[in-house]
Amino acid sequence: MGKILSIIIPVYNVEKYVEKCIRSCAEQDIPSEDYEIIIINDGSRDNSLSIVNEVASEYENTLVISQSNKGLSAARNAGMKASQGEYLMFVDSDDWIDANCLGEIIGKLQEDRPDCLAICSADVIDGRIVRRQEYSDEAPMSGISYLKTEPPHCAPFSIWKASFLEDNRLSFVNGIFHEDSEFTPRAYYFAKKVSFLNRIIYYVYQNPNSITRSINPKKSFDLVDIICLNLSEFSDNVDGKDKVIYHNLISLLLNNALANIVGSSKEVRIRLEKSVFEHRDLFKHLIKSDKLKYRLEGLLFGIFPRHTVSVYQLLSLFRR
Repeated sequence: MGKILSIIIPVYNVEKYVEKCIRSCAEQDIPSEDYEIIIINDGSRDNSLSIVNEVASEYENTLVISQSNKGLSAARNAGMKASQGEYLMFVDSDDWIDANCLGEIIGKLQEDRPDCLAICSADVIDGRIVRRQEYSDEAPMSGISYLKTEPPHCAPFSIWKASFLEDNRLSFVNGIFHEDSEFTPRAYYFAKKVSFLNRIIYYVYQNPNSITRSINPKKSFDLVDIICLNLSEFSDNVDGKDKVIYHNLISLLLNNALANIVGSSKEVRIRLEKSVFEHRDLFKHLIKSDKLKYRLEGLLFGIFPRHTVSVYQLLSLFRR
């Protein structure tokens, strides 16, 4: 009998956190032969690999793969390629999962046979647990119905059927920040059946050194030059009645790109304005959004297409 679940853990310079992460996944309430833990060392320069090897040696269902530093997306993709489980779960190496939760997860997967199981997560901030989702008694629904209820969330907050990802050629774009913002809106669109667990399964440590919380202009350029463009192209093939989901999402991501650049140097702001101008066809999503804020931005960006950062900053003053 094959593995039911593969847990994929990308690792890069997390020597302070990775042992807790691995042990939370390895010390669970199901037999080790039912699942595997695949740890991708993405060229760590600290002591992470030594810790990983030492901890992994204690658990027979762990596999450690090392590669040169290629980024989180490439590490996840490598884990997907090496996996043997029927379902895939992504766990970031400075986070952890709840004690004795895999039995409930696997029970739900085997009962519902979904394309995707959405789980609840919580932020851990100075020891406080702050819940992110509340699913109550949600019945299974299609992925597109779920997208209508809230914006797509981080990839680790869902457990994916491996054959579903393969059939729909779903993987992470290499070398970018905010890779989840590009991946999950596509993945959920194809999902015929999404199930839910209301229990908090996934704990997000608010690591101030995490790449997701650091300030880096590349995040804005990745959002504009890759993610928004990819989703715009993807939305061209979305059913007409569902296109507004992507209009709103692309508008949100474009706003995030502009917000992230505030406080950067004048040179960086000018570069981003040039990039947005080159991709000004994205303004159509703002204009077609069902949110007044985005429609107003779309109108003003269209009038002043070379000054989007300045217009965004001016609008921000009125919103305070």
